[in-house]
Amino acid sequence: MSTTRNCPRTIEKLAQRPWPPTVSFAHRLAGFRRVMQAQIDRLPKDLRNPYAPRIKATARLALRELAMILPPVERHLLEHIQARRPLDELIGQAGFPNVRRRNRLLQRLFSRVQKYVGSQARHRLAQVYDRRGHLHSRRPRRPRRLLPSSSLPSLEIGGCRRTSHRHRLQV
Repeated sequence: MSTTRNCPRTIEKLAQRPWPPTVSFAHRLAGFRRVMQAQIDRLPKDLRNPYAPRIKATARLALRELAMILPPVERHLLEHIQARRPLDELIGQAGFPNVRRRNRLLQRLFSRVQKYVGSQARHRLAQVYDRRGHLHSRRPRRPRRLLPSSSLPSLEIGGCRRTSHRHRLQV
């Protein structure tokens, strides 16, 4: 469940911000976290307990929100996957000089989708390539390896417990 569904201004702010292509994903994610934190801070305080302690909660993103903060090459790869086009078409295009680089970007993209959006979204994206023809047998090669989630920066938002539950943040 996305945190910013009730905050359309967050998406508008991010869509208006032009990210230079050289900015790393960690900086883009930090900028997104700052915008989300500002939205959470603007919400009305708990009137029954104005001194409620703030806790850290992990936010989930929608796939379109993650696409906004991805670097251009990974955004292009995500659009290619969502269109369900063959991956071999990417070889030789800008950012995909060979199969090894394409596979590394694919692994990084699937790891980020798993961490920030959820495993269901990753399964939906990868099923076309892992289980062709909707067969329920795994692909002939070895299973895809994902990057460990501990190696990716987390998206933590601070707020009181009531706000965290109201906006479906994972405490």
